[in-house]
Amino acid sequence: MFFRKCLRLLLIPLLLPFSALCDRLNGGTPKVSICIPAYNCEKYIAAALDSAINQTLKDIEIVCVDDGSTDGTAAIMSSYAAKDPRIHVVSNGVNCGALYSRLRSILESTGDYVLCLDADDELCDDIARLAYERAIKTGGEIIVFDAEMCNRNGTKTGTWSGVNLRLKEGSGARNIGELVKLLAHNKHCWVPCWGRLYLASNLKKMAPSILQFAKETKLSLTEDCVFTWYALKNSASFAALDAVGYRYRTDN
Repeated sequence: MFFRKCLRLLLIPLLLPFSALCDRLNGGTPKVSICIPAYNCEKYIAAALDSAINQTLKDIEIVCVDDGSTDGTAAIMSSYAAKDPRIHVVSNGVNCGALYSRLRSILESTGDYVLCLDADDELCDDIARLAYERAIKTGGEIIVFDAEMCNRNGTKTGTWSGVNLRLKEGSGARNIGELVKLLAHNKHCWVPCWGRLYLASNLKKMAPSILQFAKETKLSLTEDCVFTWYALKNSASFAALDAVGYRYRTDN
């Protein structure tokens, strides 16, 4: 264990710019935590991790939760963690469902903000930086951005814009009630947890209240909706970011 910690300290300078390294060694937290729940995604998890590692914002951490995978998913994540000290892998031991695993990844994280990444999707290289800077500039507690829709081979099939509402950046943050009303009156309402940057402290307040429910139900389908509405309830403001930052793979 001691040797592993020493090795991580030696590797950190290779991965972080000098200013970020100073912050980290002085007890600073990562700017953004990329949280990845994973279950039997050995075909795609490497691409997801590569998209997280390759973010232009280097002061990040990547928190992976293995949800009792029976394929090579856990081994692939562990191999990445052995090479990059920003990656942390924890295991549920048994399958607990996507919602529980997502909440656990957030509770295990230490960053100021959270990006949710599904194990079969990818982030665009600059989105952590762009969304973080937008959050700092506007004070928005949720930053909404666009996504590419892709087939299982990664070929683009369309664009998903924010909350299907064509939100524009505007001048700054808006009251979260406006976003709730827009969602509630949108006939194509679909409320995924990805495509957004969240203020981490808000998510950590909400997570304990639904963690037991998530574990008991092992909720996977529609888990995004539960997550998102609780996130909205625990947030005060949002801002839009006019950028494509996520690649959503339509598989199963």
